[in-house]
Amino acid sequence: MSLATYSDRQSSLLPPRGLLLSLLGQVPLIIGNWPLKPSMFEVLAGLVVIAAGIALNIWAARLFERDSIGICPFSSTPVLVTRGPFVVTRHPMYLGLVAIALGLSWPPVFSPTCGAP
Repeated sequence: MSLATYSDRQSSLLPPRGLLLSLLGQVPLIIGNWPLKPSMFEVLAGLVVIAAGIALNIWAARLFERDSIGICPFSSTPVLVTRGPFVVTRHPMYLGLVAIALGLSWPPVFSPTCGAP
């Protein structure tokens, strides 16, 4: 593999500029509301969503292992998994990651009282 091909591949692995700019735009909001003071309900709700995301990822990974399918995106796929969470969504591992991210951001995003004095 040439050096140019390697550097092109590395730059394509970085997040899009729009995503980075949107994350930077949220920094003043986080700093303005620091320290966050979520209620116990908000913390528990976030933990439940995180646990659901982790369980979904483990369930989907075990189904992949059972059918000898690699978890990496470019690994060989001898069969199509059509049971378990794959009945509802084609990408349960991505859905699990979204659930984990949502659970981590639960109090500051969804709570009208979080960050209030």
